[in-house]
Amino acid sequence: LEEADGYQGLLDLGVKVKEMAVRTGRSMRLVRGRLKIASIPRSVREASPSFAQLSLRELEDIAEFDGDEKAQARLAAKAGSNDFEWQRNQLRRERDRREWVEAARLWAESNNLPMLPDNLKPEDMWANPTGYERQRRFTQDYPGPFSKQWKDWQAEGKHPGAVIRIFDDEGSVVAYTPAKKTAEEREDGKAEAKRRMERERRHKVRELAQASAELRREWIRTTVPVLKADALRDMTERLTLLELMGVGDSMRGTSLDSNGWTRVVKAYSLFARPLPVVDKDPEHGVYTLNVAENALELRRRQSVPSRRGVELLLLLLARREGAIDADTWDREAYQCDLKGLNAYYEVLESAGYAVSDAERKGLEQ
Repeated sequence: LEEADGYQGLLDLGVKVKEMAVRTGRSMRLVRGRLKIASIPRSVREASPSFAQLSLRELEDIAEFDGDEKAQARLAAKAGSNDFEWQRNQLRRERDRREWVEAARLWAESNNLPMLPDNLKPEDMWANPTGYERQRRFTQDYPGPFSKQWKDWQAEGKHPGAVIRIFDDEGSVVAYTPAKKTAEEREDGKAEAKRRMERERRHKVRELAQASAELRREWIRTTVPVLKADALRDMTERLTLLELMGVGDSMRGTSLDSNGWTRVVKAYSLFARPLPVVDKDPEHGVYTLNVAENALELRRRQSVPSRRGVELLLLLLARREGAIDADTWDREAYQCDLKGLNAYYEVLESAGYAVSDAERKGLEQ
């Protein structure tokens, strides 16, 4: 921080970035990075007594939200806690959500998409407005911008009378069509409310699953390649036993079919150098990612003695990551596996993974 403020002082005196770099023997990239850190407001720096203990990377993360002092303060308040990275990723998602919604709004307005009248505004994005039925939710969680998602939906068939409502806070656009049933013919209101609650509950589970997966995979990507030999060996042994034996009273190891290997390839390619084929392509006969090109590349990487231990651990992690989805976290889902999930998190935590409060709460059995 002192170095950053020193560079800022020079900038205020009219010294150019290139000259600063020459005078101090640093790169221009480093100087620019320090100047970004110097831009963090004093109010944000004082938001947490642990602010001065933040690492350079954490300071750069806070500086990333330059111009959004509230976001910076929220992140700074998590200084020194296991929730710092969780909060950073949450803020990034909120920023991306705002940008996605704004682009959706501009496209909808320029293409004269009909809007749901304000006097029919639903309680939330799960509810049916009076006289309309909820048909489709568009969000940044799905591939492509709103314009593409809307065109794809239109291509599925006719949707007469469709109108939309933009939900800024949720980062969603919801489409409705005129209700086909009269009020008397509709199901009981309590049943509808129950369905709404279930949709909202399931949405929160999916958000937890997605956010936690992002944290774990980022940690794997940055940590596993630099693990010390003893930590690498310990993780490998524990994950191997977990794959072979499972958890609980029975011996249920993990077995993979083609779909399982497809999930493994996708997971592996998110925290290691991507394999040659990472997407299905039915038009060209690619129905599974367990293809020769991927198998050959994995074997090639494993053939390098100095990389063999890391590659083995990455593959074990990919098998576990590929098996985790929203149902794994969902206590009401048949495929829920909180025991297995806890066992996996114990392995990660033993190697230094910081479990956030949200993850810890989700792991409670």
